[in-house]
Amino acid sequence: MELVRTGDGSMSLRSSSHGILYHSRHGALTESLHVFITHGLAHRAQSTATPPQTLRILEYGIGTGLNALLAYQWSLQANLAIEYVGLEIEPVTNWSQLGYVSREEPTYTFFEEFHRAPWGVLQVHGPATYTKVLQSFLEYEPPSDHFDVIFYDAFAPTAQPELWTTDIWQKCHDALRPSGVWVSYCAKGQVRRDLQSVGFTTSRLPGPPGKREMLRAEKLS
Repeated sequence: MELVRTGDGSMSLRSSSHGILYHSRHGALTESLHVFITHGLAHRAQSTATPPQTLRILEYGIGTGLNALLAYQWSLQANLAIEYVGLEIEPVTNWSQLGYVSREEPTYTFFEEFHRAPWGVLQVHGPATYTKVLQSFLEYEPPSDHFDVIFYDAFAPTAQPELWTTDIWQKCHDALRPSGVWVSYCAKGQVRRDLQSVGFTTSRLPGPPGKREMLRAEKLS
């Protein structure tokens, strides 16, 4: 996988199988913070009067591990525990070259252990537990009414159309608890309509740099 520096100075990778970037070329870090943390995880924590003390996150796919790292950093600042499950079928091996966190920073240990951890084994790191699953979302069967947030970070519908279908959105809806949030950088109208067709309430939100809009879907009951 080829290392690519994005517009905000943070690194991304070019997929060897699809030939496209894992993140926005305008800024990997900026995009992840905007889409998945601010409008996903933080929004879910603030969406009810009494948020759960542990937020359960499902991510597809893990990619460089940037979203997992940012979720962990957020959990420390918010003083909320997280339970993270991430799915991936093309594991990243050159993670140490990404430079998302320096060795001197406390959260570097999490990032290193996260990438070195065995697949399919529950890990504990401070207020976080995480499990990496070497499986596509097509085969993965999430537990019902379990997760609070879904980071949907598959490659774009043009690259992986099989992962942007009504059947997938039904699986996501079933996996979320009431008040659960699905969030993605993608804002295609067909995706929004299909999410609504399985029971989600959707919002078009301002996108990160380089994108006019992004999508958030919520399971209200």
